[in-house]
Amino acid sequence: KVGEVKYLVYDESDQMFDHGFYDDCVYLKSRVSKDAQIILASATMTEKVKQFIQREIKDYELLEIGELIPKNIVQEKLYCEMVEKNDILLNLFKRKFKRAMIFCNTKQKSYNIAKFLQDNKYKAKSLNSDLKQEERTNHLNLFKEGKIKILVATDIAARGLHIEQVDMIINYDVPTKSEFYVHRIG
Repeated sequence: KVGEVKYLVYDESDQMFDHGFYDDCVYLKSRVSKDAQIILASATMTEKVKQFIQREIKDYELLEIGELIPKNIVQEKLYCEMVEKNDILLNLFKRKFKRAMIFCNTKQKSYNIAKFLQDNKYKAKSLNSDLKQEERTNHLNLFKEGKIKILVATDIAARGLHIEQVDMIINYDVPTKSEFYVHRIG
């Protein structure tokens, strides 16, 4: 029974609110026990998250764990023309690396970049929401096992994944929202 819920967790709350579930979250909170512990988890603190906390959670404790961008991450910017991007990728991959992720803003572009890299003898796969869950899981597992070295993804892969030993994160496209950058490189 909803009224007997002791813990209510809103994971990736910023995304939930951005996708129109703010009112649903308010309603759900109103239905659980008044003694329920409510947890909002988000790597980025958006205005909607702050608003929800201030309006809906009267007695709260804010825990900030870690840093948005860890100190051990080296960030570089390359300014270029669109037509130069693929050549720059090939130059970047001349460096020694174990795994690399490339983020782009569209599904079609993820396929195109993966195909370009495959045509240039790199083991690469696309990861986007057009793929069936089984295919996404397969591509992720191949990447984690090192059977493919490059994963070309949309922002579907920016959240909730923990993959060890990724040497390079490349933002082929500038993210559509600033908080997506944090999720991509985190």
